[in-house]
Amino acid sequence: MGVESRARKVEEVDSDLEQLPKATSDAARILADRRPELALQAHQAEWHVRGIQYHCQNFYSHYRSFIGEASKRLQSGADVIIMYSPESQRMMFEFYALVILARITFDNLRFYIHTVFATPFPQLPKSITDFFEGQTNCPIYEQCRSDPRIQYLIDIRNCLVHHRSFATSDNAILVKEGTSPSDVLAHSSISSMTRGSFRLVGENGVAVNVFLPDKIYDRSGSDTKLARFTYEARWHILSMSFAFATVASEVVASTLLLVASTDGQPFRYEKKRRGKAGGA
Repeated sequence: MGVESRARKVEEVDSDLEQLPKATSDAARILADRRPELALQAHQAEWHVRGIQYHCQNFYSHYRSFIGEASKRLQSGADVIIMYSPESQRMMFEFYALVILARITFDNLRFYIHTVFATPFPQLPKSITDFFEGQTNCPIYEQCRSDPRIQYLIDIRNCLVHHRSFATSDNAILVKEGTSPSDVLAHSSISSMTRGSFRLVGENGVAVNVFLPDKIYDRSGSDTKLARFTYEARWHILSMSFAFATVASEVVASTLLLVASTDGQPFRYEKKRRGKAGGA
């Protein structure tokens, strides 16, 4: 999928999260200065990014607490650990909120950018996925269409809304890396979609990870269906959370700057044309 999923250092995450909304805030000020009539839309866009940052920071705080709890309990030598951990549940609350607000932010791009579209606002799709099904010459939507972080975000949101839930108890289950698949499948995970695992590092160290599925939907056939969840790609939930927050900030900032620098209405959207039956 090409999404960054490496482990992040604590000080790196703290610094990056603090800087997350800066580009959007700068872009909002530029748009409000150049086009005062769009100041409200600019600051609404900034609000969404700050909300995403808020949920990402909360997720990270609960994640760190969960890792700390887990590390203290993983010296027993067992391959599967079941532990009482309200923090694991709280971090999934925040991850859910992050995913939903990020998706809403992408759907709301139409509100921020419609003034530079010749296509009337009521004819612009209400969701980003509907935008992808049509044709547009707007570089923002073409950027979104080709970004694997956004596609994975959309897939997770759709899965949560239509197929699976993060709903779980306040018990966390961690499986030692290298445990056979049959043993893993015999136990629940932190949620119905994530896989919690651990490995011993050196004599006293423990590494705890929470992974998201390699892919959410199987599109290999004629119909799209929910994939059988595997975790070989090791999409780390912390890195993916930051990836979702980062791409939302990048796209919103780019959108506001595009509107601020564009004269007229050069962009258009058209629904995908269906072929006519019996056509030559």
